[in-house]
Amino acid sequence: MGYAFDRLRKALHSVRQPGRYVGGEYGAITEEFSPDDLTIAICFPDLYEIGMSNTAIYYLYDLLNRIPGVHCERVFAPAPDFERSLSDHGLLLYGLETRTPLREFDIVAISVGYELGFTNIATILRAGGVAVEGARRSLAGDPVILMGGPGATNPLPFASLVDAVFIGEFEAIYPDLLYRLRDEKRKGGDRDAILQVLGEDPHVWMPGKQKAKRAIWMGFGEPRIYSYRPVPNIPAVQDHAVVEIMRGCPQGCRFCHAGIFYRPQRVKSPSAIHEEVRHLHENLGYREITLASLSSGDYPGIFDLVRSLNREFAGRHLSFSLPSLKVSTFALELLEEIGKGKKSGLTFAVETPYPEGQRGLNKEVELEKVISILQRAKEKGWRLAKFYFMVGLPYSIEDEREAERIVEYIETISRATRISIHMNIGTFVPKPHTPFQWAPQLSYEEAKRRIFQVRDRLKRYKWVKVGFHNPLQSVLEGLLSRGDERVGALFLEAWERGARFEAWDEYLNEELWMSLLEREKQLVEEVLRGRPESGELPWGCVDLGVSRHFLKREWKRAQKGEMTAPCDVPCDHACGVCSRKVHLKHTPEEPLQPSSNARVSSTEDIGIASTYKPHHSDDLEEVLIFFEKKGGLSYVPHRAMLGVFERSFIRAGMRIEYSRGFSPHPRMEFLRPLPVAVSSLCEVVRLRAALSTLPDHGTLADSFPPGIDVWGIVKKNFSGSLTPLYAGELYRLSGIDHKQLEHVLEKIQHAERGASSPEVLPEFSLVEGDILLYIPVEGGVNLKALLSELHPHEGLAILREDMLLRDAGRCFSVYDLPGRFNLQALLWRPPRGSRVPLVSFSEMRSLFP
Repeated sequence: MGYAFDRLRKALHSVRQPGRYVGGEYGAITEEFSPDDLTIAICFPDLYEIGMSNTAIYYLYDLLNRIPGVHCERVFAPAPDFERSLSDHGLLLYGLETRTPLREFDIVAISVGYELGFTNIATILRAGGVAVEGARRSLAGDPVILMGGPGATNPLPFASLVDAVFIGEFEAIYPDLLYRLRDEKRKGGDRDAILQVLGEDPHVWMPGKQKAKRAIWMGFGEPRIYSYRPVPNIPAVQDHAVVEIMRGCPQGCRFCHAGIFYRPQRVKSPSAIHEEVRHLHENLGYREITLASLSSGDYPGIFDLVRSLNREFAGRHLSFSLPSLKVSTFALELLEEIGKGKKSGLTFAVETPYPEGQRGLNKEVELEKVISILQRAKEKGWRLAKFYFMVGLPYSIEDEREAERIVEYIETISRATRISIHMNIGTFVPKPHTPFQWAPQLSYEEAKRRIFQVRDRLKRYKWVKVGFHNPLQSVLEGLLSRGDERVGALFLEAWERGARFEAWDEYLNEELWMSLLEREKQLVEEVLRGRPESGELPWGCVDLGVSRHFLKREWKRAQKGEMTAPCDVPCDHACGVCSRKVHLKHTPEEPLQPSSNARVSSTEDIGIASTYKPHHSDDLEEVLIFFEKKGGLSYVPHRAMLGVFERSFIRAGMRIEYSRGFSPHPRMEFLRPLPVAVSSLCEVVRLRAALSTLPDHGTLADSFPPGIDVWGIVKKNFSGSLTPLYAGELYRLSGIDHKQLEHVLEKIQHAERGASSPEVLPEFSLVEGDILLYIPVEGGVNLKALLSELHPHEGLAILREDMLLRDAGRCFSVYDLPGRFNLQALLWRPPRGSRVPLVSFSEMRSLFP
């Protein structure tokens, strides 16, 4: 069974951003699992905000929980402060849904999107009570550690941590492999039995297994309608929904590992994309939608697709973004369609300024076309362009002038466009399974010199900002990408000595790593140097489907600066991926009409009718919404609550007022928002809404995440905010002695007003073993200061039970607001036990009628 929330609360008191660790999102599963269920913890080895930005986590979570008899929860890497707090309180890392310790699951499935999660995987295992090294796991007691994802295609460095590695696309073996694993569990199978089932699958690699072949899913194209899809309560780093419009890429960039891993190109039909966007907006509450692929400009009919989406969802404040547009396929007409929503920066992954080098990459980025696009974009309102470069690519690794060439490229664009530029420079890491797998990687010292040279040369331009990827992180990434078991041993030693979160600048222990890399200098040079084409490679145990012959041919063409045409039908590349069952799915099944060159006068012209009826400002009326905030939601900060409410209102079908401009946001005012870790019976938010769209109480309740209970909606008939009426608050405190509270209050008063000020303490009384604390608007204490002083009391729980308002010199409870002002109550079901004996406080007694 999982931990009780009261026990978990003690570990949350002393950590930053405790909302990462409480779960309770809308769309997450809530039911307990049975002993016969196959239990799986899917894990992304980074912080919650990063993991909840990863599309694969959502896919896996939904697919696994759909299978009867399979129960799946999420777990993410704890930040160092929470790692310590768990240990100090004798707790293990747990699944977010039922707070079950990690070691009690049957399988821990780790999705590795990038290699630098090694030390975080070790942290997750130890914090979850699982033996870090596979050789020390017992046959019966420990879960099976299964790894997968694009970052797992060289499994040797991770071999000491994991029991098995799945290679390829999970959907290809779904649900058959899961049925076999579930049935084995129901028969009483233990850890060894689960490993045996996994070992029989040709797509699973295990230590000692000669070869694992990538699984490829040819069913891509159906709309992904989620049955189980958690919507984060605290914003993810990429806090938007994703529609995968295309998988795979036809361009064949020779440095791109993802282009190999996701071959061949498969596209989703426009009707499926529209259905998926409707689901993400209407059922999950998202307004910002990313149309994702490795190269969205290669989607057939991309202009018509974006235009049709804009027209169907006109008036709903949706915005669509295309994050992966290559200059060679970028249509200027797209700017107008993309710009109808929120305008973010335009991004250009130039990689290298050398025309010859671009041809070697098989990715041309013509300077003249970039300038033309930016000039047009500036006319349409864009003010920012982002550029990405890499130093140390095969063509330029020996060129001492590489940094100078990058500077000249940016200066030329800046002079021609006068647009603000943000650029980022990283070090090229030759990835396995690509044509550049035989290339060397630039040394740390030389990469740092070139990057800093670019940064220093561009400092004089105020409108150009230069960021860079730490070259030490690139060295570590190169070691894990290209190394073997010896690299794994090095990273395990670093973890034991305190290394954590190598992908984060704030956590990266540079001093530790530099000392280790200096000690293991020979190993570093061996792993990062160029490889002979005839030699064996550490990642040879994995077959992604692309033949070695094809990779060698592309490597030779790269050295000559020769381009290879994009994949197309009929295929003439003979890369090895396509077969009778696997092939390009290049054309959408239902292409949009008319073509992108034609004029479209209405949404109906392209066969997609909008059912949305916009509400104008004169249709909206002001309402007050009253709600409880309890449990895990009390750890969600106020700014994040704005997003929680907006998405909940969208899910409920409510139409509310938004600000105007390119980046509209909902207009909402919360009365006296609470600090983190304080629960409440009486929260109030003011907004304008179309009353005809207000749902019934059941629909509204089902639209909010657990922990939010809307109990009142009233139509407001007086002008202005409630804030001027605010008189004070009543809090119930449990888990603290009244003498301790009195000492803390005196300490805060002394700090805020000084020793010479008259002593005016908030009143408190004892009620049913708890402390009832009244904090008036004048002469009270700062609640955040009070919480800061009380945090060492780990059993402390604080609940706001009432808010006091004042009108015409008389106080009244917020629960009496409708009667006091004769407001129309559209919903009024105050929570039980919410009325407090207000007259027990001497200061307030005379203020009440």
